[in-house]
Amino acid sequence: GSPPGRNGERSGPARPKWSAIYYLLPGLYVVTILLCLYLNDRLMALQTEAVSQNRTWIELVLEVNQLDRLCAEVVAPGDEVFATGDTELAAARLRAVWLSYEAQRAKLARNLQRHLTDAEAGPPRPSLEPVQTWMEETRRAAEQVLAAFRQGDTRQAGEHMAAMDRAFLQADKAVDGIRDQLNVLRHDLARQQMDRASSLQQWQYAVGALIVLIVGGALLYGNRLAH
Repeated sequence: GSPPGRNGERSGPARPKWSAIYYLLPGLYVVTILLCLYLNDRLMALQTEAVSQNRTWIELVLEVNQLDRLCAEVVAPGDEVFATGDTELAAARLRAVWLSYEAQRAKLARNLQRHLTDAEAGPPRPSLEPVQTWMEETRRAAEQVLAAFRQGDTRQAGEHMAAMDRAFLQADKAVDGIRDQLNVLRHDLARQQMDRASSLQQWQYAVGALIVLIVGGALLYGNRLAH
């Protein structure tokens, strides 16, 4: 029989090593739950960030479109004066639309500064300086159109109008360039988000492995109990 233990008591049978599974399974279960919670939190954060960024891009594109519309309106008084002959009305409209253009340009510049950052690796933030340079040239040419028209020099007014249109075309190209840069930045950001989402797959594999261990351990433990 078994040798007597301390105080004359017999020691019981040694605890089977496989019974450690009984204590291991709850630990694996807790770790799996924590990993699932972490993955869910990260996926929700990515989704929220994607929705927020998509809204930001839509707002920026709308603001660029508004700026483009105001650029075209700066040209209108210099063109329409040839049909109306009212230089004072054209000058007043030019001043009003230029103020609107400046306000929209400043708003867009602030939002570009707030939402976009210059990264060392990646596309640069769009700049409004080329647009501003050509729009100032467009405004000067428009003012020269009106000044020549007041003096009755339609030939000179026509030459200034041609210069105004050329400057506006360059400004319009600069606005198109901002749209293109925003699209590049948006695609680059989407790629970064995809990379971050892909990195979470490693944690999904870990969760899958833990589930296999939990199920396998439960089956093994149940089989041992049955025997």
